[in-house]
Amino acid sequence: MQDKKRYILDKITEIRKNKADFYMSNVFKVPDSIVDFYEDENGIAFLINDKDVYRAYFACNKASSLQKLLSKMPTNTGVEIIGKSLDSITKEALEKSGYSNFTTYLRACNTNLKETFDKNIPDKFKNVDYRAYVQNATLKEMEQIYELLYGTFTPLTSHLQNEEELKEDIKNNKVRISIEDTKVIAILTYDQKGKKLYMEHAINQGRSILMHSLYFSVLEDAVIDGVNFVYTWMREDNDRVLAFAKRYGIVPDGIKNYVYIKDEN
Repeated sequence: MQDKKRYILDKITEIRKNKADFYMSNVFKVPDSIVDFYEDENGIAFLINDKDVYRAYFACNKASSLQKLLSKMPTNTGVEIIGKSLDSITKEALEKSGYSNFTTYLRACNTNLKETFDKNIPDKFKNVDYRAYVQNATLKEMEQIYELLYGTFTPLTSHLQNEEELKEDIKNNKVRISIEDTKVIAILTYDQKGKKLYMEHAINQGRSILMHSLYFSVLEDAVIDGVNFVYTWMREDNDRVLAFAKRYGIVPDGIKNYVYIKDEN
């Protein structure tokens, strides 16, 4: 596996050194879970298995090369391209190789969390003992949380934790929940690394005060820890979630994630 990974990295370096007029890639790093790869003189595309979900990554100097290589991928393979826009050449190559746009996510962030996260809270949420609605998840709730995550989100686009990863997140207090009568009805998973906070997956099957309480508690604790930057991803057509995040100063920053799925032949 390491030999295959090394070969792909070397090939990408070679493609970049060609200094072609046009270069396209969605590779940030090469993971270990490589299933297969395809190449020609102008590019390389490789397939990974991410928790039983296929994802394709590529680096190419020609649109015709990208089209040819991506067309070899199996049905339902996902391709994600992150940037401020998707150029017409790459878009056309994706479509000609059998992919269609599944959804587009917006990245939203707050770069001044300490000063702004609590400025636009609705009056109905002020002076509320929100901590009374929140608790760190325990392994006792893990099965419910796992079922809610996989019953709400699409694994192909949401990069969900597998059972072992979720277990570790719960142990490390990266999952907060609201419970009513032993039933988990609201979830927030998040990841704080240094001075950055990623708000990951949020589910609420109850009152609006529950998600506010989960969000506010995580943000408040992050500020106490010295975090001043928080970000999340949300579908660009989800106005309700966009409005919710804006309450905490979390707004789109212009970066998008274009998600394409290979259609059945």
